[in-house]
Amino acid sequence: MRGGKNLAEADLGPILNDVPRIVADVRAANVLVQRADELGRILKDKGLRMSQARDIFDELRQIESLWMREPAVAIRRIHLLRPRLAYRTKRTPALEPLADVLNVAILEVLAPTSDEEKHDRFARLMEFAEAIVAYHKYYGGGD
Repeated sequence: MRGGKNLAEADLGPILNDVPRIVADVRAANVLVQRADELGRILKDKGLRMSQARDIFDELRQIESLWMREPAVAIRRIHLLRPRLAYRTKRTPALEPLADVLNVAILEVLAPTSDEEKHDRFARLMEFAEAIVAYHKYYGGGD
């Protein structure tokens, strides 16, 4: 088991390194696709079922729909997603790679001072999350 975990951690390092670029740079679509593919495979290999991560993706969708009406509330909910990820990961260890990636992405979304830039970065985070889900399903992950 330990060897498998080290392999997964080694695989996750390059993904974590690219997350800031994926979220901040609109021109990094090719990197987004490559890293989502890799993370989808890692999550499937760790045995993550979509139902175990569904509440996180549902929360992201709720934040997305809230943003146009109440951007300040949406930003607050992005902040509060980090402790929720910690809690969910403790209950579901297979969620850890996704939580690690989302934590880095959330910090990158929140980094700019302008709400407009935060919104643009959040939109790229949503694209990344959608691609991760698609690849997870492609590799046989599901319920």
